[in-house]
Amino acid sequence: MFSKLRARVPSHTTVAAYLSLFLVVTGGTAFALSGSNTVFSDDITNGQVKNSDVGANAIGGGKVGNDSLTGADVRALAGGDVNDNSLTGLDVAESSLGKVPDADKVDGLDSGEFKRSSAYTVARRSLSGAKDYDTDGACEANKRCYLEAACDAGDRIDTGGYYGTTIGTTVTESYPEAAPPTWTVVYQNDGSAEADMHVRAICIDQAPPTHSPG
Repeated sequence: MFSKLRARVPSHTTVAAYLSLFLVVTGGTAFALSGSNTVFSDDITNGQVKNSDVGANAIGGGKVGNDSLTGADVRALAGGDVNDNSLTGLDVAESSLGKVPDADKVDGLDSGEFKRSSAYTVARRSLSGAKDYDTDGACEANKRCYLEAACDAGDRIDTGGYYGTTIGTTVTESYPEAAPPTWTVVYQNDGSAEADMHVRAICIDQAPPTHSPG
């Protein structure tokens, strides 16, 4: 009878097998998941997915949150990384731009064809130059007179006008003339003496440059 009871005592191998099964059921050992697409976010410990776990070129723009990347997240960009005609003036730091090289031609014209110019003023007063409009004599009382401010020969008249007229003087015309470059004011002197009138012309110096451009 005792020999039959001893035969029913489990062997060490059986005990080890049951212990392994117990550990698996109670979470002591990981086991493989069956099927595909079965790993979810809560199956992964936070912070445990590393760079080596992600395949090359596996993450696209749609996987990155909008406005979440900063300059530290992006490597240096080259011209090929930017779409043509996509940058505007607001995208460029002006202080980073260098000096623009001297151009040999502008709008197809050689730089030597352009003249350096500067503006100057010519002023005239009626007491020292006004003339009778009809006779070119002295501008006397009750006469129609004119006064001119002329630029240097070969220069260009830009603009002009009159100022400082006396009471009893009526300006009837004020205009430029290209040849010779002059600003002319025509006025009626209805006073008893020569009227006071001032004319000013703004001229553009058209003298050729004294040295080579650039």
